[in-house]
Amino acid sequence: MIRAGWHVTATLGLSLVYVSAILWSLGMLAEFIGVIRAISTGSAGNPLAPILEAGLKAFRWNLELLPLSVLIAGVMGIANLQQRNELLIMKSAGASIWGIMRMPVAAAVILGIVVSFALDGGLIAAQRATDRLENVRAGSEVGTRSGGWFVIEGVRTIQHVFAERRRESGAAFTRLRVIATDLEGRPIRQLTAKSAEIVENRLVLFDGTIHVLGQPPKPFTSEVLDGMTGPVAVRLALGATDGMTYAELREVLASNVLDPAARDVAKMRVAGMEALPLVLVGSLLIAFAFTAGYRRTGASGSIIFYGIVLGLGVFVLAQLAYQAGSRGVLDVALAAWGPAIVAIVIGVTVLLHVEDG
Repeated sequence: MIRAGWHVTATLGLSLVYVSAILWSLGMLAEFIGVIRAISTGSAGNPLAPILEAGLKAFRWNLELLPLSVLIAGVMGIANLQQRNELLIMKSAGASIWGIMRMPVAAAVILGIVVSFALDGGLIAAQRATDRLENVRAGSEVGTRSGGWFVIEGVRTIQHVFAERRRESGAAFTRLRVIATDLEGRPIRQLTAKSAEIVENRLVLFDGTIHVLGQPPKPFTSEVLDGMTGPVAVRLALGATDGMTYAELREVLASNVLDPAARDVAKMRVAGMEALPLVLVGSLLIAFAFTAGYRRTGASGSIIFYGIVLGLGVFVLAQLAYQAGSRGVLDVALAAWGPAIVAIVIGVTVLLHVEDG
């Protein structure tokens, strides 16, 4: 039984490597134009930095799509075992599907723990190191994500900043617009800039224009905004907790300094990481439920197709629940653990019906 479990786990693991490699290649292809642009325009201080960033970002996509990857890899691996009649031989030798699944399920739990609490943190550290390697004024679009509004409160002014794009590290931005008001909300001036960086906890704008009512626009090379901020505060304000490790998020939540919206985002990210092992188990159970016994039905292709569609539906449900939890619409625990429990219930129910009648 142990040797059979190892064999099934190795087969599924190899399928997961294939699926992950394909997704990583597609991610690199999607980033290819940005890499070429950064290298050709010379906006990257180090020519290797855009390539490294693209590779890391594609790897990030792999982690975000891991539940779906496990489902597809499970279907592929089990279909291979069925094609070679290996599952049939195991069952003929007295092994039940529950015994066969025991080791792959344990491997899924271990994989989820490693990804959430080790691999994710390592990827974030590598992204930060790549940002330091590039050392440019947010000139490259590679490795950036959508930005948004955040606020910097100074001694005499409040800066309302909108950035179209932000770096993965949260320390640099492109195409900014700043509306500066006094403490009572009256507008003082507006600024536009091509890029900006957080330097020593102050936001420094580069290559822009200052607009003051009744005065002609005044260009500037660099401008330091009043007020202190930092990459962590900006990422939280933009809901960008993907650039923070589990330990950092726990520390920020324990400090009790977040506004309610940022706290919901951070709590959802933490709960999602904690629930990942259970989510992977649910994906694997669905793969077994719709593939392990399909030869007895005479409609293998359609059953595999139904399993993948159901898995996609659960994945979409999980993403919707995650967004709802991040916005405070749904309880964080329910949003994180609910889809995983639903997937496990579906998988176990179908397996009970197919295997045990």
